[in-house]
Amino acid sequence: MLDTGVTREAIRDAFYVAFLFNTYDRLADTLGWELPDESYYPKSGRFLLKKGYL
Repeated sequence: MLDTGVTREAIRDAFYVAFLFNTYDRLADTLGWELPDESYYPKSGRFLLKKGYL
């Protein structure tokens, strides 16, 4: 991959993302996390635009 221009840092970051996604997915399955209903997302989006992620 390095010969195609992909950096070691980009490869490392991709591994981190895959690892975290796998971990969160397993936690969600194990702990029974559920997604909120559709009405939550527009409300949450407006809040984040106004207040940010703090």
